[in-house]
Amino acid sequence: MSGECLACGLMAGRVPLPGGCVLRTEFWVVEHCVGPLGLGTQLRTLALSAPADAG
Repeated sequence: MSGECLACGLMAGRVPLPGGCVLRTEFWVVEHCVGPLGLGTQLRTLALSAPADAG
């Protein structure tokens, strides 16, 4: 990822996201969790710089 935050990489599709994006609006991205939070956990991310065609 070389200096990029994980959320930015996930939103842009540069980091694999099992299950993909759940919901994308103009301002929010809801994604399945990657990491130790457990099955079924979803994360909300403020989409300040997410490309409109990603996900």
